[in-house]
This record gives sequence, structure tokens and C-alpha cells, in this order.
Amino acid sequence: MKMNAICFVKAKPQVIQTDKPTPKEDEILVKVHYSALDTALEPVIQKTFIGGMVHKRTDPLFCGWHFSGVVEEVGSKVSDFQCGIEVFGHLPYSSSTTQGSLSEYVTVKSDALAVKLKSVEMDMAAASTTEPLTALQALRDIGKLPKQGGHVLINGAGGQVGSCAVQIAKVLGSKVTAICSTKDTDKMTELGATT
Repeated sequence: MKMNAICFVKAKPQVIQTDKPTPKEDEILVKVHYSALDTALEPVIQKTFIGGMVHKRTDPLFCGWHFSGVVEEVGSKVSDFQCGIEVFGHLPYSSSTTQGSLSEYVTVKSDALAVKLKSVEMDMAAASTTEPLTALQALRDIGKLPKQGGHVLINGAGGQVGSCAVQIAKVLGSKVTAICSTKDTDKMTELGATT
């Protein structure tokens, strides 16, 4: 079966028909509804050294990492997602990535997906993948923020990743001190910062 995808041939965008991916036993097939562009796109298209670190250099080049959509098929070893669920996620930033989210379908492992809340529109879900994940990984995985009762200082809290970090830290039960521009102080209070 075929699908439409935006790709780059010699750095020029084109819409082509290509094979629809088939999920492996540990993968999920997602029908993409929205895809968000990323600052990594230009280095990949221009085939820079950095671009080669986040996507395999192929011709045609299928790009895009962030997406939202609906689970269409699950592999036999996938138990945490079912068909019909609205999700958002990202393709890996990896030199082995060959597919792109500027396509009708993508296949991903379940750790690259999250269930989309009903209150969040599909376009917003696709556009909100990298910053929240970066903030979560920084707080939980690198910072080892405790599940309850911690205190976190977030420098640059007014930025995209910082404002996500404020909200995540609050949800995780931490007291949040936000460092930001004076124009963002009311916003930080609304997001959950206590000082």
C-alpha cells in the first residue's frame, strides 16, 4: 500500500508516493494528523555534520520528527496502546532515522508516544513534543527530582523548555523557584512557581 510523504530531493521539497510502513512486532503504526517543523530540519536538508547526527542521509530525504495522530495498528508485542487512540510523539533524533513525520504514516516504539488529552487539539499536541520531553528528562532523569517534596530552581523559566519545567515540577509535587524576565513573573505564578 502507498502513502503520500513530503521529502527533499537534492534539497528541494516534493510530495511523493512511497510505501506505507508496516509496524514490526514492537512498533505502532500511527496515522499522522499533524506534523510540526523543527530547527533540526535545515541542518539535515543541508547535509551538515550535525544534520547527519539526527537523521540518516538519504535521497529522497524524509524529514520531520514531531507528530500527532491516531493509532492504526499495533505490533504483536505492544500492550500499552490500542487502535483508535489519539496520540502524539516523536521520531528519534538518530543517524539511523530514515522516516519522517511529514508523511501520512509513521511507525514508532511505544516509548516515543503518549496518549493525547482530549482537551488538547491535535495541532498543539504535535507542536509540543520536544520541549516537555526535554524538561521532563532534565528534571526526572538527570536532576533526579523526587516524586514529592523537592525544591527546584529553574533558570530561564520564561522560555519554552523552562515554562514546561515549571509545570512538570509542580505536578511532580515540588516547590518551584523560577528565574525569568520580569515580564514573565505573572506567567510563572500562573504555571505554578511559588517564588
